Amino acid sequence: MSQPVPLKKIDELVLLLTELKPAEILSEFKYARCNRLLNDAKSITPEDWWLMCKSLVELYANNLIVADKLANEIFLNSNDLKVLRNLHYIFNQTFNYVKAVEVNEKIINVSRKLNLELRETLPTSIELEFFLSGNIDKSDLFKHDPEILKVFLHLKLIQDDLEINKTSLIAILEIVHNIILNSGSKCQSVEYSYIEEEFLVTVYIDKDFQTISDLNKLLARKCYASGLLDELNKVSYMFLPFDESVDE
Repeated sequence: MSQPVPLKKIDELVLLLTELKPAEILSEFKYARCNRLLNDAKSITPEDWWLMCKSLVELYANNLIVADKLANEIFLNSNDLKVLRNLHYIFNQTFNYVKAVEVNEKIINVSRKLNLELRETLPTSIELEFFLSGNIDKSDLFKHDPEILKVFLHLKLIQDDLEINKTSLIAILEIVHNIILNSGSKCQSVEYSYIEEEFLVTVYIDKDFQTISDLNKLLARKCYASGLLDELNKVSYMFLPFDESVDE
């Protein structure tokens, strides 16, 4: 019987990360092990891949500010579709929807240059990223998919009904993004609904009820201080605890 081929250090790291549960945070032991694997793999791994893995390690260690910063740096220098898809995941976890949209646009451009089907390369359920970042009018990017196009046009009508502009949407989004980063609260999932002229965005994070209550109050205070309370009543954000068992 032939001997099994040993895993490369970077493959071993990826396997370790994929085995983590959605809301799990790396222990000190696993974090140290990940960094050892990264160091061992640095000289033989493409720089964008290595930095992507480093960003993922920091994300799973709940060092969200570091993870988000690294992802921003990688985005400028990589056209690798797998790297870009992972950056999109990181930006969703840190609720950096402005950058998530930029990643989507880059994936579209790279895919078209390579004659690849966007259905195979583009992340799914991306309409909310475009809406909350004030980019819902970029529906022309999705002429290839009538279903996505229909959703975009519907959300554009909602934005018009709400009479809220791109500047206000981005300002509120930036407040939410900074709350996520500074509180170390990874965004595990997001839901939205539109009822009686209110667009409600529910952000599920891995924090206890008391912390979440404090974060919701903080969001209201920051929007009030920025003169965005009326806009927050139109596009309302609410943090809720992430229930892993329900998500499964």
